[in-house]
Amino acid sequence: MKKEDVPQDAGPESEVRRLIWALDENGRYVTVPSIGWDPSNTGFIKYWDFLRGLIRDARRAVEQGEKSPLHYWMTVNILDERMLADYMGLWTWQVRRLIRPSVFARLSPAILERYAAIFRIQADELRRLPETDPRDLPSFPLPDFKA
Repeated sequence: MKKEDVPQDAGPESEVRRLIWALDENGRYVTVPSIGWDPSNTGFIKYWDFLRGLIRDARRAVEQGEKSPLHYWMTVNILDERMLADYMGLWTWQVRRLIRPSVFARLSPAILERYAAIFRIQADELRRLPETDPRDLPSFPLPDFKA
């Protein structure tokens, strides 16, 4: 692609410049900053919408007593059991057990503090849901997807 053809399509990540390799007028490869590209923008919009749905489902599961608050905080922080187990230095099954509310309720204060530190919250916050979701997920108008 030529330097002047590098896409500059504004989108959800427009404030983040990406470097794209392109050919300059002398036929040499140079990097050119780009604010976005429509296919990439559409992917980001779909991802953030999907993530909002996961967080909404996690909140509902905790409110209905199906899962522990740990499940909600994992979802908000985009972690799965394996990743959280790695951060904690535990086996995956040990984290998976804590998704059950009855097991999570018996969690020792010391272990609770370690989990809370990973999520950058206080231990008492980990035991409950926040009134609103703590992350400001980008909100964009979704294009009409034909799946």
